[in-house]
Amino acid sequence: MKPINNNEEGCSPISSNCVIWQGPDIDCINLCKGDTVSDVVHKLATELCAILDGTNVTVYDLSCLDLIQQDPPTFQALIQLLIDKICQLENINPDPDTKAGSVCPDQCIVQLAQCLQYTDNLGNLVTTLPLKDYVILVGNKICDILTSIDTINLELANHETRIATLEDYFPLPPVTLPQVTPQCVTSNPGTAQEIDAVLTDLEAAFCNLREVLGGATPDATILNAINSMCQDLSTQTSLLDPNIPMSNLTTGTNGSIGWTVTPSNLAQSFTNAWITICDLRNAVTYILENCCDTSCAGIELDVSAEMINSTQMRLIFSGNIPSNYADTNTASTIVITDTVTGLSMTLNSVTIISSYYSTNTPYIVTLANGISGTNNMTVATTLQATDPELGNECVIQDQTLALGADACPTLTIQPSFESVQVDFTWTGATPTVMTAKVYDASGTTLQASLQFTVSTSAGTVTINNLVQGTDYKFELVINGNACPQEAFTTLLENCNPPTNVSATSLQESPA
Repeated sequence: MKPINNNEEGCSPISSNCVIWQGPDIDCINLCKGDTVSDVVHKLATELCAILDGTNVTVYDLSCLDLIQQDPPTFQALIQLLIDKICQLENINPDPDTKAGSVCPDQCIVQLAQCLQYTDNLGNLVTTLPLKDYVILVGNKICDILTSIDTINLELANHETRIATLEDYFPLPPVTLPQVTPQCVTSNPGTAQEIDAVLTDLEAAFCNLREVLGGATPDATILNAINSMCQDLSTQTSLLDPNIPMSNLTTGTNGSIGWTVTPSNLAQSFTNAWITICDLRNAVTYILENCCDTSCAGIELDVSAEMINSTQMRLIFSGNIPSNYADTNTASTIVITDTVTGLSMTLNSVTIISSYYSTNTPYIVTLANGISGTNNMTVATTLQATDPELGNECVIQDQTLALGADACPTLTIQPSFESVQVDFTWTGATPTVMTAKVYDASGTTLQASLQFTVSTSAGTVTINNLVQGTDYKFELVINGNACPQEAFTTLLENCNPPTNVSATSLQESPA
């Protein structure tokens, strides 16, 4: 606040709020060293006003004195009037503290207020005074107060001027907000930032958390989730041990956290959920351990091998490999041997389980080391699997025969409207069990299958129940080994039959 004499000539405008009282503490008016001059003046003025109010003669009711003359105009006149009245009445109702026969005002004794008590020259505490001395003491105190107020007012005026001058030369610095170091909010956590920015980001984070916990009313949403426990779950029994009710189950490493029959908060509900999950997991583990063989004996590997052409072989892995098994670090090994020349090739680090068995993907092998795909091949597979959880390592072996490209006979395919007849010449051993298969045009979906026995060199097979005018692929399987597929199309009624159907060599037709 600028002083009102800021523009007065010769004055230095200094705010009283910036001047500090350096005098001693004054207990009677609650004035302390270090208070501003504004506080000092205010406290002195308050005490002065209280004294002035108390010495205002207009506030006293003097009607009982039945005065003939005019009421006393001043407090001093009022005191004098009272002294006179006391003196008049002294012989009628003397003060017990006065001596017998004493005359006011000299001998009337007045009890001093605590703030007026003092120590005399002999070190005695003075607590009473004759009325005359009392009036003099009070008058002196009032004069001292008035003199002090005049002095303070002069000093305040001087201080106000000086403070204003200081404020003009040294303006107050702008207000700087305090800084805090957030740990998980704002775009730069871990650094000191102004508190208003942190508060804004904190509110945004809280709002996001509230949405995650259940929207505008997360309390109600979480409570609904707590109350969503399966009905009568507390009275049901454990899946692993039907003799133990769920309410008796515990969780935790020391079993100290038990079931809560009626959960009332998220922690209790979450504990019940974990107890239920653990019970389910234990039950499933028991089923796996006692129902299904997950050991090495439970692994069944079937390898089907067929020649695509003279340089490529297709391997298909099937059977049963429990889901708890995976390829070992060294993976599996496959050895392909030409039955005619004895030459062989070895495929190392083959991830049979992850790359082919689990994905149902065939393994296409390009022959090398002088092996000719026109000859029959033996395929020896060594599967190496491991159970990461139990640490079991298994070695499973399988051997199969892949017919060479020249081992498959030349087929003559004669399609009809709803059937197909296939003729061929067989030079192999008899009798031989074969299987004729018809697939859709893609060669993947089986449409019909027929097993038959070839007893002579003349082989023939007919497959019925096909659809007119439809594209198919025919496959001949000999001793479990599939020959390359041949495409054909059934006839369509009211159409001329195809005239270009002829024998096709299997060696020239890719699968």
